[in-house]
Amino acid sequence: SIGFLLNFLAYGNLWPFLIFSLVFIISKSTSFLFINPTFNSTERLLPLWIISICFLFSGVTELCINQYGSINTVGPDATLFFDISLNPSWDFRGITSDNTEEILALKEDFIPLLIWNSLYRFFDLIGITLGRFITSAINTLLIVWSSYIGLDILRRLEKNYINEKLYIYLFSLNGMYIMFGSLHLRGSFLVFAIGLLMNY
Repeated sequence: SIGFLLNFLAYGNLWPFLIFSLVFIISKSTSFLFINPTFNSTERLLPLWIISICFLFSGVTELCINQYGSINTVGPDATLFFDISLNPSWDFRGITSDNTEEILALKEDFIPLLIWNSLYRFFDLIGITLGRFITSAINTLLIVWSSYIGLDILRRLEKNYINEKLYIYLFSLNGMYIMFGSLHLRGSFLVFAIGLLMNY
């Protein structure tokens, strides 16, 4: 597929494909937590569409970063956040008052930075090549789970199968969700949290 080609060109290895494949398996095996499984085509197509599109744009984003630089592609905030998250030697206890950028990042994103830094250290420990695709994959999983919650709400409204098909297109092609899934952003957590609040 185009997504596979773009990610391979961007990263030069198969890890993005393998990690997104794992996300697909996890999303399929955990769908019962969010919806009553009916095993119709909607449940099969929804994660496939979302993961394929986010995988594609994750590759596009990384290619643009390789070509034009991270700051010009995703902006200084996302660049600094990713750089700190990816740095295995980063320790918030070693930050000095001379490093204004790190202090600002620490003030705004302290908890997310600790979480993502720990996750990247874990992936590095088990031998996975580090890259933005890890965060993109986790973001995409949250978006898929959010889509299951939306589908469950739609079914409780007793909408028909045509409405479910339309839901696939509207959710999968939503530019905000694609951005949350394929860029190094924290919006996917908000979407998932709001979905949980609406459903439960």
